[in-house]
Amino acid sequence: FMQGAVSKIGPTSVTVANGTVLNADCVVVAIGGQYASGAIWKPTPDQTTKEERIAGFRSERERVKASRSVVIAGAGLAGVEVAGEIKSAYPDKKVTLVGTFLAGTSEGMRKRTKTAITKMGVILSDGRVNESEPGEDGKVTTSTGESIDADLVLNAAGFVFAGAELVDEALATDVTKRGQFNCRATLQLQSCDTVFCCGDIVAVPQGCYADVKGIAHAEATAKTVAANVVKVLSKASPLSDFKWSKKPITNPCMTALGTKVGIGDLGMPRFMSGIENKLCRTMKCKDYYMSLQAKHFGKGKTWD
Repeated sequence: FMQGAVSKIGPTSVTVANGTVLNADCVVVAIGGQYASGAIWKPTPDQTTKEERIAGFRSERERVKASRSVVIAGAGLAGVEVAGEIKSAYPDKKVTLVGTFLAGTSEGMRKRTKTAITKMGVILSDGRVNESEPGEDGKVTTSTGESIDADLVLNAAGFVFAGAELVDEALATDVTKRGQFNCRATLQLQSCDTVFCCGDIVAVPQGCYADVKGIAHAEATAKTVAANVVKVLSKASPLSDFKWSKKPITNPCMTALGTKVGIGDLGMPRFMSGIENKLCRTMKCKDYYMSLQAKHFGKGKTWD
């Protein structure tokens, strides 16, 4: 295991920021993406240890705590949850959520979540926020011209990818304008048999859809990549194709708006929405699935 930032990706090697070159028969790229102006759930370059990451969270919490009015730019799943979590923890703060509300979810999910989050007191606004910080007047202006009071702006929009910055010339033709990678159905790069990609860094083919839940999409693509890497190394064939969905994947989906408010869409009939919401509160709001997933992260073996 090596911890460090990647500075270059080649067909059979990865160069780390400290100059170390790791040679390999196959390279798997799983670097995901990040919000353009940074985000509270993404580590900054100086946060390379657990202690530094925890300190970063605590510092961000103090920024939120000290703010009177918070604007969240981006109303997708992440932005909605951030708005709900802040309003749940600090009911007296003004929280404004700017963006297209839950565009990748079902109509029922959007309707129920909008009802819940507005009942909590979160203000919804259309348009985009391009500023990363409030102006001198303590306001931000949306693309629709609305002026909003803000002490703090949290970005949950404008996802970007670093593919173009990291690949060497041999792989440059496989990088999209957004910095993702064009892959074959086997999740190998279009022009290279030895480089595989999984997760959000894979460009979704035209006419196909990825799961809006990043973890679910990463796990699904990783299974195909892992199987195909083994086949390449053992010189077995044929490789397996990843099965892209031909229609939007809207469920299962759970949105936590704090520890007590959760909205679930598990594909059940409408009259069972109460059960879906209860499952969300039990599984996600309580501890973000850790009661189910902790064992996969070493609980009971490396930590209690």
